[in-house]
Amino acid sequence: MPGLKHISVAAVWMIVLALPSWGRTVRDTVLTSMNDRIILSYTISNTQEGVSVDFAEVPRIIPKQKLSEACKGDCERLKIVIFDRIGDYGKVEFKGAAPSAFMVPAGLTYEKSKDGFLIFGEGRPLEFHGPVSPETCIRLPLYVVYYEKKQRYRILAASAEPLIVRPWRQTGAAVSASRVPRQETIEIVSTEEDESNEDITNALSSMDLVHQLLERVTELPFPQALQMEIFNLRALKNKIKDRDVIERINAVLLEYSDRESELKEIQDNAMALEKARVDARLEHEKQEAAAERKQAEENMRQQEEKQQKRNIFMIIGAAIVALVAFIGNAVFRHFREIANQRSMMEMQEDLIRQAEHDATRRAREVVHNKAHKAINDGRTQMRRASQSRQPSSASNRKQNNKPRSI
Repeated sequence: MPGLKHISVAAVWMIVLALPSWGRTVRDTVLTSMNDRIILSYTISNTQEGVSVDFAEVPRIIPKQKLSEACKGDCERLKIVIFDRIGDYGKVEFKGAAPSAFMVPAGLTYEKSKDGFLIFGEGRPLEFHGPVSPETCIRLPLYVVYYEKKQRYRILAASAEPLIVRPWRQTGAAVSASRVPRQETIEIVSTEEDESNEDITNALSSMDLVHQLLERVTELPFPQALQMEIFNLRALKNKIKDRDVIERINAVLLEYSDRESELKEIQDNAMALEKARVDARLEHEKQEAAAERKQAEENMRQQEEKQQKRNIFMIIGAAIVALVAFIGNAVFRHFREIANQRSMMEMQEDLIRQAEHDATRRAREVVHNKAHKAINDGRTQMRRASQSRQPSSASNRKQNNKPRSI
């Protein structure tokens, strides 16, 4: 009933105003210097001591091509970080661009953290102490970092403008009676409507990311990030009641299917082209092998013919050499026989000359001996005759009788 609904809304509003602290969740989108989108949610809690900003939810990052290439397509390793001081991060190391720390607004105090940085979705809330005014504005420079390994990060991008957090909020005492009902309608919303709006926002961001990924993808299989976004869209489609959003999701899913079919066809054509190229290459190699084999056979045949010609020439040469050797041997034997005959004739002539010389020498010797014998005989007779006439001195006769050689 309408009356009961207004009563319940007013009761809830009174309970909220009676609490010592209250909080609200803010969803915001921040662009980086490379035009990447960071979709984040944070809770602002006002207390009597100050304000607390809690980034408990992990931000959603929609990267452009440059950031995707920098993180090698692994978007799960991307994180959003803010710094409350420069340097001295303990054992944690940040490479890349030098970060800048956020400034504490005037009138507030902030106790710096032990680490010096805060990773969204992993760290404690930011707590500022002091009174909050409508002019209070917390500016947080955001940095996109890539988790390389344990305690090591690389800064890839920074937000184009700092994230602006406005902790001031009007309470029930400051709201006029005419504006209370409208504020009740804005702030006290059913859980189902909140979830529906959040699902629509997630679906829109997912569709945007799917469009970007589909533009960059060039081959199958699709990257894991794209498959996860499609799975998320199909899950959100079952939750969302808005028909326009459902039709947009169906269009994105159809685009995904068309892109998959297109890439599959391209891949099939590429495979067929590659297969044809491989077949052509194999056929070309086969033809080259056949040509080489034929050329090798032709070379072998030519070598055999050359070898046969060489053998014939060698046989003919050997025959010629043998014939020349035979003729030369015959000529040599003829000349040797002539030389032998000439030697024999010269030997015979030498023998004849030697015989003639010996005969002449013997004849001279015979004549010479006979002459000496005749002389000796004559002398002997003469001595005997003289001895017989003069037998005086024996010694003188002996001397006179001593033979003399001629």
